[in-house]
Amino acid sequence: MPFLRYFANTFLAAGLIVAGVVVTSALAAFAFSFFRFRGRERLFDAFLATMMVPGIVTMIPNYAL
Repeated sequence: MPFLRYFANTFLAAGLIVAGVVVTSALAAFAFSFFRFRGRERLFDAFLATMMVPGIVTMIPNYAL
């Protein structure tokens, strides 16, 4: 069983996801802190709400799709 390959794949996937979340969050934080636009507060609330949803909640709908 190629355990090391599975281990490497897991770390690669997790690392890419973490990097994507960090980049997206940094860009969103910059936009929310420096730009004033209509609906900013609601968009910020929606952004925070989507980040607070645990991944397990979306697992069954993703499988169904």
